Amino acid sequence: YKGFSEDKSASEMKIQTVYSFKSKQIETFEFEDGTTNDNSYMKTLADKINTNEILLVDLGYFDKKCFKMLEKKSAFFLSKIKYNTALYKENYKKGNFEKVEMIDFLKKSSGVIDTYLYVGMKQNNREEFRVIGKRLPEEIVNLRIRRAREKAKAQGRAPKKIDKELMSWVIMITNIEKEQADVDMLLDIYRLRWQIELLFKCWKSYGKIDYVKSAGIDYLNCLLYGRLIITLLINTVYSELYFKYKTEENREISMLMIYSTIGSKLKEICLNFIPKKENLEIIYEILVSLGRSCKREKRKRQTTEGKLMSYSLPPTIW
Repeated sequence: YKGFSEDKSASEMKIQTVYSFKSKQIETFEFEDGTTNDNSYMKTLADKINTNEILLVDLGYFDKKCFKMLEKKSAFFLSKIKYNTALYKENYKKGNFEKVEMIDFLKKSSGVIDTYLYVGMKQNNREEFRVIGKRLPEEIVNLRIRRAREKAKAQGRAPKKIDKELMSWVIMITNIEKEQADVDMLLDIYRLRWQIELLFKCWKSYGKIDYVKSAGIDYLNCLLYGRLIITLLINTVYSELYFKYKTEENREISMLMIYSTIGSKLKEICLNFIPKKENLEIIYEILVSLGRSCKREKRKRQTTEGKLMSYSLPPTIW
């Protein structure tokens, strides 16, 4: 797996993963060279998404052609937008397109953006999408600027000139119509993308997926696939327990707690791993007990999922 070191001595791998928020299941994962651009995987993602499903992606997957592919199959997407993306608005009186200068556009806004703009440098290759945005609180803006500077320092490069106006906004692009979801709802939906980050945290912290010493390709693949198979089994347990307690008690299960505590139950599960009804019932009770100990505490503040469930969502969204 190709890495970024100049002498080609270090390898680096990416694991492309699709996680379904509705089913709480890992839909797919694939290994790629560390040097591969995430953007090149967007076509594969677009092929996997079904009608009426929403794909949430980060900046690295931005690809307007693939976004249009999703639109043609009646699927949806929601993505952050690059600040240097060429945006245009149509001037119907003059019959041409006018370039939108992002900073000026933001400064003239009243704190919320919700409009339709064209994306693409070439006029014959532009696509129209909905662009939304919201100004962030000052403390979050300062945190973003500080993190950008720290990241640049950690990478051994001089920080780029940071325009505070750009850092003061969260800006996104989508094909979900205004009649289906307003700006606040879309921003709440995008917060669900944190689930994939939580999943990777579990893989690294408890699955040790990133802890590999010097190894040949065959040994490496065996090691990684073995660890990922275990994480898939754990995630299946999490999914089943989540819906059990959500349905029966309206309580949520913590993914982090499932991954961190299931190891203490493995010996007991393995000792009963015999295809007899009474043994399967014992394993079931062990897992139910595990789920009971991993229930989230009831919060006064509404969770993102709870907030979304309170919206009057049209069938095309869920």
